[in-house]
Amino acid sequence: LKRGLCASGHTANEVETEQIVADGSRGALHTGCICGAVQLRGSIPLVWGHGEQKQIVPRPDIHLQNIDPSYEYTLRHFELLWRRYGAPVIVFDLVRQTEKKARESLLGAALANALNALQSRLDREGHPHRESGLRYVP
Repeated sequence: LKRGLCASGHTANEVETEQIVADGSRGALHTGCICGAVQLRGSIPLVWGHGEQKQIVPRPDIHLQNIDPSYEYTLRHFELLWRRYGAPVIVFDLVRQTEKKARESLLGAALANALNALQSRLDREGHPHRESGLRYVP
């Protein structure tokens, strides 16, 4: 199974869902309110995987790889999203935070660290998206 992201910032798995909501309560559709949202679900944008598996197991171990300590690949991922969708990009952390044996929670903690480091970097470098471009919801 492919997980995580590559050096160019693309995640291994990604599904985009667009939702359009129309409030037709005022009669004709064209006089009501219409809004839309895009949800993008995918692998956590860090370098990680399950390692070599000789057989398929229901819950393989998660291996975080320390080959991108400055989160360059992760920044590239968000730059791709800003180009595609604009700002802000809101990151909802949907991984388990408490587990009997730490697996997904390791990824959640690593994601929080990465996003904090990226926000500090965006602020320090005066990045165009430093103020409202990236929002994290744990």
